Amino acid sequence: QVVPSPSSASGVLPLTLSFGPSTTVSDLTYFAERGCVVPLLSALDPPRLKTLGARMLADYAKMSARRAAVAGNRRILEFLCRTMLEDPLGPQYLHLHGSSRHSTRGSSNGSDAVGECDLQTWESSETGPGWPAREYAVETVRSLTATEESDSHLMNCPGLLRTLALAARGGPFATVRSPSPSSDPANPANSSDGGEGGGTQTQTLGAASPKARLHACIAVMNLSCGKSNKVEIASVPEILAAMRDVMAGRGYPPRARSPDNGKAMDEARLKAVTCVKNLSNADANDAALLGTPGLVEALGRVALDASSNNEDGTGMANAGAAATATTNACLALMNLSISKSNKHRVFRTPGVMDALMAVITRTCPDPSSSSSGSSAGNTGNTSANDEARVKACSALSNLAIGYDNKIPMFAYPGFVDSILRVIDADDGEARTKACSILWSFAAEMKNQ
Repeated sequence: QVVPSPSSASGVLPLTLSFGPSTTVSDLTYFAERGCVVPLLSALDPPRLKTLGARMLADYAKMSARRAAVAGNRRILEFLCRTMLEDPLGPQYLHLHGSSRHSTRGSSNGSDAVGECDLQTWESSETGPGWPAREYAVETVRSLTATEESDSHLMNCPGLLRTLALAARGGPFATVRSPSPSSDPANPANSSDGGEGGGTQTQTLGAASPKARLHACIAVMNLSCGKSNKVEIASVPEILAAMRDVMAGRGYPPRARSPDNGKAMDEARLKAVTCVKNLSNADANDAALLGTPGLVEALGRVALDASSNNEDGTGMANAGAAATATTNACLALMNLSISKSNKHRVFRTPGVMDALMAVITRTCPDPSSSSSGSSAGNTGNTSANDEARVKACSALSNLAIGYDNKIPMFAYPGFVDSILRVIDADDGEARTKACSILWSFAAEMKNQ
């Protein structure tokens, strides 16, 4: 229905649109094609209509010829942000934390839940985890980032980066109550009332699906490719915290290991580590990256998990993606260890040395094999494994140059043996880097 609004001071009659329960995507497209996208978006109030609108925009964003126009419309970007931030619970379930309902609306802490409810309410909420509009909205932004022409519009949209960070982490969040497990009466700590299996437990759950989280990670990764965007992106703490959480696999429930959702989680980890690698290419970002608690540890975690050939179930099922994730994690650590002031800090980060040692060991050619290209611990793409080994050795070489690292690195359990193995089995750049590490050690008299 089209209703002419009262005449404005300019003499132009703005349109007021209204849509009923039988509205389809085609109906919305009809008005959008006739220049009525702004009043159209204003009329999308019920969750079902917002879903149709978000789907329409997702379709538009997939058209390369339309992306710049979509990204350049401020009202469209505002609608996408509002949809991604839509409270998964109604106001009757809202439990306010401080003065802000949500982190992207004024708080710097992206972990606050917007409300509290029971499990049934959470699962049945119209805008909860099953609401497709949120996923469509994130997918739209992801598609818009596929062209550099959209970058200036997206980077200048207030709150968009923080909204993407929230989606990447799985938000918006809610505190959800559910019955405590009844099989553990010996541990009353599982129940909030201390009863034997008759109480409740609470957990913070996110409304964004694993696929929506992947879309958000890809969007941020694409934006981080732009040279002029790197410093601005790294200046948003929520972005760095989100990439850290995704790399560490936080917030993914066990069901995310199903074939489809498990693949989305692995891909999201790859995109997150690639984003951090892109950001680490700018020296000006070192302080922000190193200053994000747990981010460097998460890089080591990705390198360790992705190079494991999924032997313990913590790695990535796709060998190609695993090799790329390993390489990018090692490359980020290599970049962060270039500056003299960073070397000891990176070396002392828990898990980094073990991860880099694992990479060079697992990807090292097997001397007993007739094929010089076969790796002892990873059967994935040989060239990708070679690159990961080179980047890991490069990172270790950077660390070994550090004056405060020469003695503790030389004494690190198993490190010299792993370097000697590379020298013995490799015949390329990794071997050269390994030799440079021994040269650095030999420069310290206490190691001689």
